[in-house]
Amino acid sequence: VATLQTSDPALTESLTAEIKATSARISELQKAVEAASTSDDEKAGIARVATERTRYLETRTAAAKLKAEGQTQAAIDMLKDKVRPALADYLAAQQ
Repeated sequence: VATLQTSDPALTESLTAEIKATSARISELQKAVEAASTSDDEKAGIARVATERTRYLETRTAAAKLKAEGQTQAAIDMLKDKVRPALADYLAAQQ
């Protein structure tokens, strides 16, 4: 989210590298949790988290693409209208 709000290229580059590393680690953990799930309720909960995470990542990626294309206002609008709500849903699914 911060990468969409900054105009500092060095900060964007640094944050993007951290985001990629964190996303890779979350993917590893998600696979481990999925493999350890035994009950139908656990599997359904894990599936919901995975669905919301995918939706969040897709909206974040789309907003980043708009920003990279120079469509800063459109990226900010998408951040407000789609990315933040998708993030909220992803976090709620983890509860």
